[in-house]
Amino acid sequence: MTDTARRRTPIRHLAMSAAAIIAAGGLALFAGTRPGTGAATDTTGATGGPAEPTTGVEFSLALTSRPEGEHLDLIAEEIIGADRELFGVTTAAHRVEEALAFGIQAGKAPNVMMLPVGWADGEFDAGLLDSVAAAGMVPMIGWEPWDHTVAPATGDGRADQPEWALGRIVDGTYDALIDEWARGLADWGHPVVLRFAHEMNGTWYPWAESRNGNAPGEYVAAWHHVHDRFSAAGADNVIWVWSPNITYSGSVPLEPLYPGDDYVDWVGLSGYWGHFPQTPTYVLAFDDLFGPTIAEIRTFTALPLLVTETAATEEGGFKSVWITDLLDTIAERDDLIGFVWFEVDKETDWRIESSPEALEAFRDGVADERYGTADAELWDAALAQVGAGVDVDAADSD
Repeated sequence: MTDTARRRTPIRHLAMSAAAIIAAGGLALFAGTRPGTGAATDTTGATGGPAEPTTGVEFSLALTSRPEGEHLDLIAEEIIGADRELFGVTTAAHRVEEALAFGIQAGKAPNVMMLPVGWADGEFDAGLLDSVAAAGMVPMIGWEPWDHTVAPATGDGRADQPEWALGRIVDGTYDALIDEWARGLADWGHPVVLRFAHEMNGTWYPWAESRNGNAPGEYVAAWHHVHDRFSAAGADNVIWVWSPNITYSGSVPLEPLYPGDDYVDWVGLSGYWGHFPQTPTYVLAFDDLFGPTIAEIRTFTALPLLVTETAATEEGGFKSVWITDLLDTIAERDDLIGFVWFEVDKETDWRIESSPEALEAFRDGVADERYGTADAELWDAALAQVGAGVDVDAADSD
């Protein structure tokens, strides 16, 4: 794990100068991975699944060679190590041009992009990381031990995949894949956030101990097994994020699922406002939605907290109020190091542009100087590469 991983502040490790990238052959702006599941569940039972690409900006992509250079570490250091909140995004098709479009909408460039990758998708591809780094952002990989094509969307059967049982991870069945990724990330060499087997306290994934023939204690054993193999490969540039869902009626206690501070750098949380059977008639504040889970987590670890998935519904008309409360609270609390927005139109329209009021609230919130941004030189070069011609830092908030 990196020295900066223990800091309270955002992430700095992924950029090089635009001139260095151009000299190396240009920008790699296509994240070559499958559309992810983006699973997300809140106290109301909203679950994730594959979504179609949704972007309001048209881009003409040009695929070029991967960036190389010593400045990648410096930029990621400035994102992770500074006293500014992480501002991240995950998108429908998990393509970097969608993150660029999101930054244009938000009036500020995100400095983290989360990309889900299933183990069934196969081999390590450094191009996935290069494409994010080339736009001045830090990559966060949602590394998911399953086959995402089984019973996609909200199908309950996707949690029953015996070939991906936790015991098979522990017994070494997937060591070749684990080692390939560990060596690949170590060789890549720059800070990368790894969100492994998230929302383990739910019932919708095959790594939940209540599903798929798994047994108590196997989640932690699997985590330790994977982490130890990464350590053996020298992948100390990986920032490990243990990321449960916010607790809900019927969810299991979190402490038995916690791998321990020696195996975790940050604690992540998934939590959404919305996807109700009925239209909500009130808004739930950040402290009400996330507070009980944070209080439980604080009984066994004091590590920094990152909201790794969040968004809100337009139903009921409270989205803009909820966004303002979310962004103000994260900026004000020292134990919270940022958030990743779920920019997808799926169970409901989670996107920031779902209404003019929501967009204005989001733009006003992230305009706060306490929120960090992508490396401006790389971001602008990426926009120029895809033909958008928009300087996000100069965009007004009207």
